[in-house]
Amino acid sequence: MGIGSVLLRSYLQRIKDAKIADRLALLAHDDMKRFYGRFGFDDMGPSQATFGGGNWNNMVRDTPKSLCAPVIGTAL
Repeated sequence: MGIGSVLLRSYLQRIKDAKIADRLALLAHDDMKRFYGRFGFDDMGPSQATFGGGNWNNMVRDTPKSLCAPVIGTAL
């Protein structure tokens, strides 16, 4: 349905407009890495976080000029 993409675009745009971050980081399970990768998040490998059963991956994205558009051609 695309609701996740709409919400993420909105969040990224708010961060960009507020100019409060040069870098964004999040934790994602394996099945979500590709989704976040489409928005320019890079997989930095397994996280040390163990809450919620663990198996998290560190995902990071520098804040580019156009933050809300998916990154075309990103493959995971």
